[in-house]
Amino acid sequence: MVKINKEGKDIFTLSIGALIAQLIPVIASLVLARIYSAEQFGDWGIFLSYSGILSILVMGQYEMAIVRPHRECDAENVVRLCFACGLMFSIVLYAVFLVSDCAHLNYFKSIPSAYLLPMFVFFSGMLQVYMHYANRKENYSVIASSGVIRNSFQALTRIALGLLKSFYGLIYGAFLGLFVSIVYNEHKIPVRRLLFKGYNWQNIKRVAMRYRYFPMFLLPSALLNALSTNLPVLMLTSYFPKEYIGYFSMTISLLFLPVQLVGNAMSKVFYKKSSIKNNDEEVRRLSYSLFKVSFLLGLAINVLLLLFGDSLFALVLGEKWRTSGIYSMLLSPWILMTLCFSPLSVIFDSRDRQSVEFMLNVALFLFRVSLIVYGGSVLNDMGMTVFLYGLCGFIIWAVEGYIIFRIIGLKLNVRQLLFVLGSILIVILLWIARVVSILA
Repeated sequence: MVKINKEGKDIFTLSIGALIAQLIPVIASLVLARIYSAEQFGDWGIFLSYSGILSILVMGQYEMAIVRPHRECDAENVVRLCFACGLMFSIVLYAVFLVSDCAHLNYFKSIPSAYLLPMFVFFSGMLQVYMHYANRKENYSVIASSGVIRNSFQALTRIALGLLKSFYGLIYGAFLGLFVSIVYNEHKIPVRRLLFKGYNWQNIKRVAMRYRYFPMFLLPSALLNALSTNLPVLMLTSYFPKEYIGYFSMTISLLFLPVQLVGNAMSKVFYKKSSIKNNDEEVRRLSYSLFKVSFLLGLAINVLLLLFGDSLFALVLGEKWRTSGIYSMLLSPWILMTLCFSPLSVIFDSRDRQSVEFMLNVALFLFRVSLIVYGGSVLNDMGMTVFLYGLCGFIIWAVEGYIIFRIIGLKLNVRQLLFVLGSILIVILLWIARVVSILA
């Protein structure tokens, strides 16, 4: 009988939970794609892009520090610090919306369900607090169950609201799923006792200073990463109809399912293990195991998308979503690199190398913004713009992967290196052939 170590069991628990959690929106998409229009998915994509950017700011990235303190009382003070930051940020955001309404500024009126956004962002931040606190306690079953409960309730309410002809049903359903997930986490790992009493502002100030590099370095880096992921959706609305934004949003949400499934599960365990000092050999062993699994999975997904992406989307979601399938082919190699290295990218935080990650995210942000402006204003072609977006992500993530291997000290032997580079070369050649046939 094969013996599975603790890390393997933890990853297995998270992966099974994530598998079930991510299968739910996939199955729900079969129904939602027929209930909601591409324009409604475009509104959801715009709302999600704003929330994705603001969710990075809401807790100041202090939630990432919850697993770091040796003393439990310090970890509890980090939780209190996160809650205070999130509450203040949400209040300020509501004030900005109110002032803009009073001043008759039209920009914020273009945000779908704008007044739901601050609460959505606050709950998103709090959910991350619960997740990191559960990670500290190594209670991975709660993390796994939380995603299943959230996505189940989200899917059911979205379908129900869609059948009731609610135009913003995708947004309202996502909010309700998030709220139910918060309630579940509070029931399983209560932190209410920390949030509403026991505040010693001197101690909170002390942990804020102790982990100040999270807002100083990780926050700008994570914000740039979020901007480079979410800002393109907002920028694309300036050049192309909302219908195309809906196709793009559907593509991104489905392509990121394997990243969320495998990557998030792996990264939580890897972050905890790589934060332990004098643990280099174990980190290298775990890194190789994670990379091997994610690379093989990503390779299989890429070949499938490059050969049959448009037909798969049309078959599963309906013929009107074939455009999303074409976009999936254009983006697939970027997803391969993201799947391979995003679980390991937490090494920048666990080894206090946030400045390196920041520079990589600066490069990714600047290139993506420039390419979208070029694709939208000069080429005026959505397909070519999506291709350039994917190409940029592929190159930057490949560079980031090389740097991650250097930091960890992980080296592949000659046979492993030839297999990896040969496989990537085949993917690139197949990608080029498909791009030429699509965009020619």
